[in-house]
Amino acid sequence: MFVISKTTDAQVLIRFYIEELKLPVKSIHSYRLGEEYQLFWTNVRAVDNLTVYKNGFVIGKVAFNQPHSDHPYDYKDMEIPSDINPLLNFVVVKKNDRGWKIEPGEQGAIYYSGEAISDYTLLLALLHGVSPDRYGVGMLVATGYFIANATLFSAIKRVKYLHGITLPEMSEYRCADFEPVVNNDREMIRHLVSLLPVDIKASISLSGGMDSRFVLGLLTKKSIVPNAYTLPSEETGLVEDICKHLHLKLHVQRADGMHNFQYTLRTDARIYSSGGNYHKMIHEFMPDHYIFNGLCAEPALKNVYSSVWKDFRVKKTEVINQIIALVYLGDVCEEIKGVNIRKSELKQKYKELFSDLTIMAESLKKHEITRLFNHFNRSLNWVQAHTMDLSYTIYPLFLLANKRAVELGIRSPLYNNLYADRLRRMNVSLLPGCNVNYSGNRPFNGKSFLIRDIYKIYHEYFSRVFVYLKNRNEGRKGGRISERTRFELEEGKGFEQYFTHPLNELLSRPEVRKNTKRAALTVNNVLLLSEKYRVYRNDIIANQSH
Repeated sequence: MFVISKTTDAQVLIRFYIEELKLPVKSIHSYRLGEEYQLFWTNVRAVDNLTVYKNGFVIGKVAFNQPHSDHPYDYKDMEIPSDINPLLNFVVVKKNDRGWKIEPGEQGAIYYSGEAISDYTLLLALLHGVSPDRYGVGMLVATGYFIANATLFSAIKRVKYLHGITLPEMSEYRCADFEPVVNNDREMIRHLVSLLPVDIKASISLSGGMDSRFVLGLLTKKSIVPNAYTLPSEETGLVEDICKHLHLKLHVQRADGMHNFQYTLRTDARIYSSGGNYHKMIHEFMPDHYIFNGLCAEPALKNVYSSVWKDFRVKKTEVINQIIALVYLGDVCEEIKGVNIRKSELKQKYKELFSDLTIMAESLKKHEITRLFNHFNRSLNWVQAHTMDLSYTIYPLFLLANKRAVELGIRSPLYNNLYADRLRRMNVSLLPGCNVNYSGNRPFNGKSFLIRDIYKIYHEYFSRVFVYLKNRNEGRKGGRISERTRFELEEGKGFEQYFTHPLNELLSRPEVRKNTKRAALTVNNVLLLSEKYRVYRNDIIANQSH
């Protein structure tokens, strides 16, 4: 956790955050960046280290075998290394003749607002006294997380993917490019395996699906034998069979999820409260392990949003707009029940957020555009938000979100990916003899030649007619939320600016969507946190004056 700021209030803020999260942190370290800014850092998560070099700092691990540390590593006689593994979620703060350049790792995120930069949007919001934005609240209600470069606060911007930010002028600059190449599965596998270290303790989040099985195959190719973790479900039997075949130790997690206020803090309000399942898996992880998962697989390994790109009526220039309309807002009514924002307002905001991506997609085919969209949006946003709370306990690695791997996989031939045959073939080659079917009784080896092709044609074309016959604008019915949230909750100041009913009434209304109720909890927790910090800061000022 870090803040780069002109004001030492950042140190008070970090201390408050630590105390609110009840983390066993011993100290906060600060370093001056030029005449105006200071870097404040503390290790609150397994992914947080600070390494000091002659020409700057690296926040996060610089090597897989670097232990977690509450104190900075000092290498002031060395330059920042240029070969940090891209899987490590690091931020580089590097000095040059004109000031400082700050760059997130290819799977990391940093935010800036006014006169401060941080890896947490909530830290910046509290530092500047910023309230949630109507569009941000609407996006959380409609989508469940923040797409593209959006945040909950209009005054806080996320540094764009492939970009960095400079000090003291606080402006973005492009530091890398996304360059898809001719598809090469063999090279993609070789590249991913080359990124894996051999001297780490590894775990894997394993399901009955294809994606995590692919990651497991990559690990076994490198002779890494991970511990396996899974949540109890109808897929548990499949996971047990896989682990038995490969002699893996399996942990079936049965823990409850954390309280929604803690969940909001630990996910930085980037996803609605209790939005994911992975927070239920944090209690038994081994803290010195790295955990792999397959959640980022789709851009490189699959054709996504097929009901959009296969519609011959949709022009290539309209693919992204159609994804927004059908995939992200298709289940939302024009009058979104429970929240003070209209669907039409959100739709326009979403288009603006993806304007850069629309330009990048000009040289791609329709199914490649959907993969690019999925990489920029889901793999780099939803996945990290969905699993962010894990980083307090264990170091999550998003192997399949690696930029080079996506560049190698995004142009794979369309027909090869239908019915996921391409992924099946790669899994068979990586896990020979592990003939455990996938969930949903999907065969590990795929179908025979003729049946496979007939099935593909039906499943990928004729069955999609129903997608267009179904009315996508009715909106989902209201839903219940977790029993542990069904009690009288304190309502934060300003809640009525965003929602049409008081919090407890909103949570009890059957016509309000479950996602809206979850978003309301998250927004309310942010408002409560802001009030708590104001009281905390005022108490410190009052004590100092005495």
